Amino acid sequence: MPKKAKDARRNAVGPRRPIFDPEAVGAARSRIMRSIPQKDTKPEVLVRKTIHAMGFRFRLHDRNLPSRPDIVLRCHKAIIQVHGCFWHQHGCSLSSIPRTRTEYWLPKLARNVERDAANVRLLEGMGWRVLTVWECDLKEPKRIARKLKAFILSRQTLRKPSRSLSTSKRSR
Repeated sequence: MPKKAKDARRNAVGPRRPIFDPEAVGAARSRIMRSIPQKDTKPEVLVRKTIHAMGFRFRLHDRNLPSRPDIVLRCHKAIIQVHGCFWHQHGCSLSSIPRTRTEYWLPKLARNVERDAANVRLLEGMGWRVLTVWECDLKEPKRIARKLKAFILSRQTLRKPSRSLSTSKRSR
């Protein structure tokens, strides 16, 4: 189409930007946000299948623990959190900051990161070992399977001072 014809059509029709009703946009955004699952996400299901295939049994979203962790292995005193890189701001290529409404998104995502850190501190303070599996880590299933198995089988508690034999009292 010649340039003059395009310009004439554009001027006749007016600007091509749609007219938005803020309430309709807000309602649509709320509907979209509600449709994003909090449980049983694809990354979480993949991690659960991997752990189950290794022979480990676990509980899901234990209500008796703070933050209702994704996967709880009680007999191993281990918790596995499966985080989406965007929602929990991992820092990889999947965790971009939205270009629109940054005044909304930046504080929201920052609160998610702060809440995650506080929950990990709380769980570790209760004696749990916590591993965070990121969505981007799941691109390499064999590597993540090794990491999960090593974490579950390790009995080391995090942030606990170790005692050396020379400083402990031994009975003779």
